[in-house]
Amino acid sequence: MLLDGETSAGEFVIGNILSVVNGYTYFENGQMFVGVNQPGVFPVWHFTEDQITENSGKVQFASRRGGKNRIRVQFTDVRDEYRKNFAEWNDDAAQSAVGRVRMETLEIDGIARHGDAGWLVKQIVVQTTASRRALQFD
Repeated sequence: MLLDGETSAGEFVIGNILSVVNGYTYFENGQMFVGVNQPGVFPVWHFTEDQITENSGKVQFASRRGGKNRIRVQFTDVRDEYRKNFAEWNDDAAQSAVGRVRMETLEIDGIARHGDAGWLVKQIVVQTTASRRALQFD
């Protein structure tokens, strides 16, 4: 990010803010709209009826058994004498189904508070959930 140059508000929103919140832009009737993906929702693609063959859409769901069922984001907690801490998410159902924990720990030095690490874990889970769905047109 360039701090000493001129940047329009639109460029700043599209280039920085939207990428942080998993956001997107789209144009409709000559107007630009901004949106944020919600948990389990497909990313936004716009198709018209002319581009899609009738009854050709298929949705496939991948199994949860193969992926991680515990995700941790490790960070340095500035409010606790700069000790290492972590925010965590557990998929208890997947852990029970598989019979063990498959953990992934991400060490992020740029996070200093538990709330920010918790938000990042939530975004990772949202992306993981969304990536288990595949939309296909014939």
